[in-house]
Amino acid sequence: LILSALVCIVASLGVLLATTGGLKLAIRMADQFLPGQFSVESVQGRLVDHFVLEGFNYVDGSDVVSIDRVALSWNPASLWRKELAIESLLLKGVSLVVPAGDADDPGSEDTSFPSFALPIAITMENGAIETLVVITSEDTPIFQLSSLVAEDFSGKGSMIRVANFAVTAEQYRIGARGQLQTGEVYTARLDVDYSFNSDGLPIVSGKGVLNGSLDELAYEAYIVTPFAATAKGIVSDLDGDLNWQGRADDVAVHTQFQGCHLRGRISRGPRGIGVPGYGNQGEKDKNGNEK
Repeated sequence: LILSALVCIVASLGVLLATTGGLKLAIRMADQFLPGQFSVESVQGRLVDHFVLEGFNYVDGSDVVSIDRVALSWNPASLWRKELAIESLLLKGVSLVVPAGDADDPGSEDTSFPSFALPIAITMENGAIETLVVITSEDTPIFQLSSLVAEDFSGKGSMIRVANFAVTAEQYRIGARGQLQTGEVYTARLDVDYSFNSDGLPIVSGKGVLNGSLDELAYEAYIVTPFAATAKGIVSDLDGDLNWQGRADDVAVHTQFQGCHLRGRISRGPRGIGVPGYGNQGEKDKNGNEK
């Protein structure tokens, strides 16, 4: 009798994990246990290693999550190592609707970052979101991304590492790589690259380094285009009253914009900032002539 029961259990698990029918059953079970309403238009694959969901929709009060396509490939054997190993994850056509009050009155809530730790180690070779739109329940746009990509991601406890992370929108692209600690004190060590493109203005691009905590985050920014420049400083109290201090050093200018040519170098000296070839009013040269 016990052996028969075990065989039935194993067979049921096999159907649940290794067949498309089992995946559909798992979705129906999730709909029963999750708050709100959960639905999927079509299902392909199986829960045990890879699957594709089309027309994913979840509604909980004023919160709505809609995803045109979810595709996941993972290695279930990694669970024996207490690790979730994701080979690839694609979310396509993501739309999030949040209550209007959450966007209209952001100061009404605590803006500090809570301590966070993953309950299980996670690795992901490739992850991507293609098109992300966030709006309020009154159809007011909050922001939109063209894509979000993460490669060689790993997280264990409060430590998160990523080899390549990139966010792209209509007017900017920001990439990062490094590590983030999400414990009682958030700390980061990230190498970043960026590009901003506004209508009628030259493209601003460069790279930089962020190192420190939310209380005191040191930065070094290197502008590559439309001119060369270096800026260093500290941003403090990121999760409260934002404070900033910094300086710009060694700004070398050589650019052309809308028919105007500009060439020169701005240097930081003991009297402040000056441009070689252009004296300060009231100063005189060695012959007594006013500059």
